[in-house]
Amino acid sequence: MTEGNNLIRLAILEDQVFFQERLLIMLQDWPLIDKIHCFINNREFQDFLETSAIDVLLVDLDLPDGSGTESIKKFSSCGGQGLSIVISGSLDTRIILDAIAQGAVGYLHKEDNSINIRRAIQMVLSGESPISPSIAYRICQNLQEISGTPQLEYVEGQKLLSERELEVLLLISKGLSYQEVSDTLAISSKTVPVFIRKIYRKLQAKNRAEAVYEARSLGILR
Repeated sequence: MTEGNNLIRLAILEDQVFFQERLLIMLQDWPLIDKIHCFINNREFQDFLETSAIDVLLVDLDLPDGSGTESIKKFSSCGGQGLSIVISGSLDTRIILDAIAQGAVGYLHKEDNSINIRRAIQMVLSGESPISPSIAYRICQNLQEISGTPQLEYVEGQKLLSERELEVLLLISKGLSYQEVSDTLAISSKTVPVFIRKIYRKLQAKNRAEAVYEARSLGILR
């Protein structure tokens, strides 16, 4: 965030002008924001990142010069502090999971009328992952199609986390809510926060984004 205060620098990467303007209307005059920068393609945004800093990125995936995941990956690699929220019309599970794998911490569907973009931004800043119900449903379907218990790749001998903690970490890294983790792993919703606190403590993380970043740095997550 901007040095000396708690205001955020935000970027909107969206080639559809009408939707870009819609987001601007939702965010204008919000005291939490310092500056908003708008871009219509990956090249513009990535060139901007070379000389300027951004705290939160709102990004579409279908852009004129390729997938928005390219910018998510670039943004996530800038010190590990960038927070990306996808706002897309895609319901393709492969595309959704790819965006999350590249570093997106939230995924909102453009036709989700319940979207509160200010609330979504506040959630990612607090270490939570805003996700549209239709997207969460597809992620859960995909996980259920995987035979057996969800597997997590980790460095040989690196057993910092228990097997259950690894499973929980995998799911929250994909953006699932605590309730969705509970449903997927068939465990009590009251125990999920307990696992989360243990994971944060072991990884010395303060929130979900930091935990995922540290896990990837240690080779626990691939």
